Amino acid sequence: LRLVRDISGGYLSNDCVGSCEVDLVPDKLKAGRFRADPGTAGAITLMVQASLFPLLYADGDCVCELHGGTDVSFSPPLDFMTRVLFPSLERMGVAAAVSCPRRGFFPRGGGQIELRVSKLAGQLQAIDLADRGRPQSLQAHIYATRSVGAQERAVTDAVQRALDGLELAPQVAASFSVAPAPERTFKYWVDLVLETTTGARFHAGFEPKDLPAPGKGSKGSPTDLFVAAARKASNTLREQLETGAAVDCHLLDQLILPASLAQGTSRLLCSEPSLHARTAMHVAELLVPGVSFSEQKQGPLSLIEVHGIGYEATVPHSGEA
Repeated sequence: LRLVRDISGGYLSNDCVGSCEVDLVPDKLKAGRFRADPGTAGAITLMVQASLFPLLYADGDCVCELHGGTDVSFSPPLDFMTRVLFPSLERMGVAAAVSCPRRGFFPRGGGQIELRVSKLAGQLQAIDLADRGRPQSLQAHIYATRSVGAQERAVTDAVQRALDGLELAPQVAASFSVAPAPERTFKYWVDLVLETTTGARFHAGFEPKDLPAPGKGSKGSPTDLFVAAARKASNTLREQLETGAAVDCHLLDQLILPASLAQGTSRLLCSEPSLHARTAMHVAELLVPGVSFSEQKQGPLSLIEVHGIGYEATVPHSGEA
């Protein structure tokens, strides 16, 4: 909220621990450089979710330095945001990029990203995700916050072989990265991203877990740990694909607002919309005058059409405050 207050040049009251009511009165959106740090492992991706569209409609390009947790429970992980959400929004006209000098985890936080958002040129465009297409490529992003030394190649090859055998997509690739993190933070995790022939993207991940020190309490080799993580993530991914939906289950609710603001009708083929998605539609109807939604059942799936309003940021006339 303080970040959105700063971007909007607005007024915020009762923003304290224990408060039951918060008042935010926005003013004119302003471009600039902004910073937010909750001092906890608060989810950075939720800060981006709250601030992205105010940044997009500001009067120039913006940069945000955000601190907290990059990969924490009950929030989108960083890889979902950069590899699924942002590419989907790019199709709508959004230009946003993230660099991450340090990952952050519960309970310490300590993560940091830099978010760069370019001023939107004109209107957002509707997105059509009504046809899932066929699975085309699967990328496994393997992470650890410390090196596994000579076993890195063995881990990467083993994860790729394991995923090849599951036949989720005809093209499978795996990559290993040592992710910078706060001192004495030892974690490992895997993010899977699948893309279809129509450009639909799906994400599944294995949440960061403690990475045992070599020879200390490990119940298996690093290879075993990473393969097990990839297999667990793949089960979640397979469940999504088996629905036949064209929209990742966590992407749907995050597309409701941009689709409401966009020019034209966005089409989103999904499995049963989550309560998050239903709530997003309800809030959009309250806050975006003129937007409307329709829903058609297609067997077990739902085709949601969002009739956007084609919102365009107003540009002050010369000499106007």
